[in-house]
Amino acid sequence: MTIDDITVRIKLIDPPRSTLLAQAEVIFNDLIETKGWRIMPSQKIHPKFQELLWIQPPVHKVGFQYHPTVFIADKLLYEQVEEKIYYKYRSVKSNTPPSNPSTATSGEDKEQEVNINDINF
Repeated sequence: MTIDDITVRIKLIDPPRSTLLAQAEVIFNDLIETKGWRIMPSQKIHPKFQELLWIQPPVHKVGFQYHPTVFIADKLLYEQVEEKIYYKYRSVKSNTPPSNPSTATSGEDKEQEVNINDINF
């Protein structure tokens, strides 16, 4: 299975709640639909997206702990699914086509040159 076999649908929560900005549905091979992926505000900056967001797969509560009900064993594929959810969320939120569709299909991180003088300290 590759990222091309996965479809993402986003439902924005309007107005956004303090614990939930949007919900995602992730569809594998047009056969298995997983609902309940959450896009939530976070107090920590996401290391990849550089935003105060957290993307969480569907979970269920056991006692005082939450356990994922959807688990993608291939870490690279999971990261690609998370990217696809993020870029689809940004696209739906801004009502424009995804700004970085190639990232959703590529597992490679792209390097970017930064001029040290452009950084404000």
